[in-house]
Amino acid sequence: MTIFEAVKGHVSVDDVLGIYGLRPIKKYNDKLYYQCPLHDEKTPSFVVYQETNSFYCFGCDVGGDVIKLVEVMQHVSPLEATMELSNIFELDKGAGSAIEYNAGGLWQRIKEERERLKALDEWINHAFVSLCDYWQLLKNAKENSRPLKPGQYDELFVEACQKYDAIEYLMLYLADSDLSADEKYAFYNHYRLELDEINDRISRNAKDNHIS
Repeated sequence: MTIFEAVKGHVSVDDVLGIYGLRPIKKYNDKLYYQCPLHDEKTPSFVVYQETNSFYCFGCDVGGDVIKLVEVMQHVSPLEATMELSNIFELDKGAGSAIEYNAGGLWQRIKEERERLKALDEWINHAFVSLCDYWQLLKNAKENSRPLKPGQYDELFVEACQKYDAIEYLMLYLADSDLSADEKYAFYNHYRLELDEINDRISRNAKDNHIS
């Protein structure tokens, strides 16, 4: 039995709502009616179907099982919702059980993914700073460089003419705070080596100008 199956089989939607301090307004057959915890309302539109251990809100058009309920209330992933319910209802206490093994494995995967996302966010932040520094370097080169000889420009000016617009685009792209994890991973995989080269270029320029 997986931890998902254990949670769905042993934890009821109305028990979870009770943990959040919510009580049914009325009951009709196997249906329990609540004021929706997901939006403000005067007339209860949140229905719990005890026979199927599921819920549906007619006001905000959201429904699902007990795991989905915790997902939308806590704004967490399905794995995190499952682990929270497993811990609250102590479903992983059976020593040597398959549930305990699966729960531990899932929790380890959650922690590892959080660590990867944290490292990715740190790299993205560093990449944004590097792009801003490089963009400023190119901007200064475009504005201030003069021909060494008629028709001859220094290397940085030529570099600025070739790369200024592309670097500005990447800088503005990373400035978008709504980038998803997948978009960040894609950026990392595509531009990681180029960012290494940019950092080297910034360092070389700083040394050439005796900037520490």
